[in-house]
Amino acid sequence: MELATPRVNGNNSALTPGAVRLAINKVRKSLGSSQVSKLIAYTSLEQEHQWEQLGVTISQIIKEGAGGRASDLDLLFTGEKSMAGVPIKSSINANQSRVDFLDLSHWGRAVMQDIDFYDVGRQTVFPIYGASGGLASAYIFYFVGGFQVWNESPRSGAFIDNLAIPTGY
Repeated sequence: MELATPRVNGNNSALTPGAVRLAINKVRKSLGSSQVSKLIAYTSLEQEHQWEQLGVTISQIIKEGAGGRASDLDLLFTGEKSMAGVPIKSSINANQSRVDFLDLSHWGRAVMQDIDFYDVGRQTVFPIYGASGGLASAYIFYFVGGFQVWNESPRSGAFIDNLAIPTGY
């Protein structure tokens, strides 16, 4: 488990501040308390929505004093969405039941083949065949590329999975 990315099981329940804090604290415990400054929270629109709902369900907030620490828990006051101080990056392509805390400074890409046209005997444009087996009045071409994504420090991030998807999605 030394090289495994810290995990928090959402148990098919709604996203909570406790689960977010647990995920971030697992990174802090493995790497040190100051090692979370570069994290982003990559998540789906569904979990971003769930997090926003937490921000609007609290009935009274006093945001003064606390030695400038009143903004640690941003409950939609600034418009900049964050989870426990970690900026949120939402995507329509993200897993709907997951939140990933990523430190992208530890990620990279190894390219084996640059992106280029698919080539067969110096031919890059190919005919399309119709349902009858005859040539259609169209052509097609393909782009190909070969690369691998790597992470040199799996413990520098965390994830929450098995989260419930809010109603309506």
